[in-house]
Amino acid sequence: MPVGARKRVLVVDDEPSILHIIKIALGIAGYDIVTTTNGEAALQLVQTQTFDIMLLDILMLPLTGFDVLKKLRSSHKSP
Repeated sequence: MPVGARKRVLVVDDEPSILHIIKIALGIAGYDIVTTTNGEAALQLVQTQTFDIMLLDILMLPLTGFDVLKKLRSSHKSP
């Protein structure tokens, strides 16, 4: 069984060609991949689905990968 088997990965990048390459590479490694081209969509996906790993493009607009990470961290803090 491949290393990534059954792990869900969310890949967020505003360049479709990069998403395509990453999806192929991770698919070959056995990962279940979900892709989106913007940070807002990524935040919506995380609300309704579970992911083991997230790969975020740092230089997206209007939300960068850092912005998405900050929002996820603030929304998942323990009391």
